[in-house]
Amino acid sequence: MTLNPVGSNNKKMETVSGGGHNTSSPASQTQKRKILLIDNDQDRQARSAILKQHGFRVYPALAIEQARSRCRPGAFQLIIMNADQNPDMALELCEQIRQSDPKQHLLVMTVREPHPGFRDFVVSSAPERLLERVESLLGASSGANPEPLAA
Repeated sequence: MTLNPVGSNNKKMETVSGGGHNTSSPASQTQKRKILLIDNDQDRQARSAILKQHGFRVYPALAIEQARSRCRPGAFQLIIMNADQNPDMALELCEQIRQSDPKQHLLVMTVREPHPGFRDFVVSSAPERLLERVESLLGASSGANPEPLAA
């Protein structure tokens, strides 16, 4: 596991990169810009606003429990989850998503020690750093399909 600093405040993000939902129709291009943001942190509105300003359609969920019913295969290009409130429940949701949609991109943020089930952490909490990470992750899926990361 490699730690790559990209921000401040010791907020960490874990990327679980699937193959992505890769189609080329105009309708699916809009779908590629859909993000489910599971976050109740004080910076949630700033994170959501900067993603919206850059063309992403952000669907907020304040709690992991609220997001469960929204996590359907192909519904979102990316699911961003703040795991600080309940890391075990976040890990459980990640596993549920991986089983139902192995190609789903996930980005998990935490300021705590990473749960053993999370991997590939980068340091960040600033909304603009989140944008960089999201664009990097989704940009990688627009061409060739990247290898899914091992569980």
